[in-house]
Amino acid sequence: MLLKNKSNQRFFVSLCLCLLIGLFFFTVASAQVNPVTNMTAAVKGTGLEKNTNLPLLIGNLIKGALGIIGVLFLVLVIYAGVLWMIARGEEGKISKARSIIITAIVGFIIIMVSYGITSFVVNLFKAAPVAEVDSSFDFSSF
Repeated sequence: MLLKNKSNQRFFVSLCLCLLIGLFFFTVASAQVNPVTNMTAAVKGTGLEKNTNLPLLIGNLIKGALGIIGVLFLVLVIYAGVLWMIARGEEGKISKARSIIITAIVGFIIIMVSYGITSFVVNLFKAAPVAEVDSSFDFSSF
């Protein structure tokens, strides 16, 4: 078992103790805050308190997801670079690292093109006029 070693047991006990103490302090601190006020302040910071239309919201979500995928590209390139550096001349590891880098670059190009298209479409929706609803229509004639 993992906890046969004394140092592992001490680490596990201290980790549990820290989590319990942290949970206690979080509970005490969060009881002193009004959650509705904090939610309102958080929403104001995001710009979502305005009545935004659905295509604009979807476009912003897609742009955010593409940004996260861009970070994944960076992680892949760093991983492949480290793999290449520690390959020690072994052709199998070098070719694996090279293929990861090439695949990541192709994926990055696809991400950049899709980000550009998404940005273009979202800007079109931002510039499009919003249709006004005529509330003076009399439905009693039906």
